[in-house]
Order: sequence, then C-alpha cells, then structure tokens
Amino acid sequence: MQIREGSIVRFRCHTGHAFSIETLIAEVNAAIVTGLWDTLRAVEEKIMLLRQMGELAETQRSIKDAEFCRSQAKSAEERLKPLPELVPDPGLYQLILNVTVPRNAPDVAQAFFDRGLT
Repeated sequence: MQIREGSIVRFRCHTGHAFSIETLIAEVNAAIVTGLWDTLRAVEEKIMLLRQMGELAETQRSIKDAEFCRSQAKSAEERLKPLPELVPDPGLYQLILNVTVPRNAPDVAQAFFDRGLT
C-alpha cells in the first residue's frame, strides 16, 4: 500500500512494515541478489557433481554414462554464464543516495540501514 505524507511517499506491506521508496527498492534488490547467488551456487555444485559422476563412470568403464554426465555439466555451465550479469547494479544506489554497496554484498538493504536510510 502506498501512503503519501506531504511530499514523502512511503509503502506499507500487509504486515504493517513501512518503507521509504529507497528502502523498498533496496529490499527488493537484496532479495533478487540473494536468490541469484543461491542459484549460482546451486548450479556450480551441480556442475561439480556431474563432473565427479562422469569421472566415476569412466573409472567403471561406463563410457555412455561418463559422456552423458560431461554433456550435462557442459550444458549447465552454458546456462550459468548469463546469471552473474542479472545481479542488480550497485552503481544504482550510488546514483540515488550516494551509498556505496560492494558488488558482492549479499544484503544490499544492510548498506541502507548502516547509513540510517531506512
């Protein structure tokens, strides 16, 4: 829900938490960043496991299984490539509020909290 208080616009969620527009975008982006990094880690683990399975299959002379595992690992690697580019640009925060957020910050909203902008 959007609430106007003079020239100030605030947002309130269904549980009653109030957010400024800057804090709300920070919270949304923090959720996106966290989800993307979780996805990246999961896919990287999948690739690692597929490679290990391929090596194990090869040692057991199961060439078809080894090739299948390597092919799946390569396919997952290709699908993984564009994901890091989807992480929201921390430069956006610098432009809006002169807040510096490290590129690998898992909790962008924390940078706002630390600066007293929530």
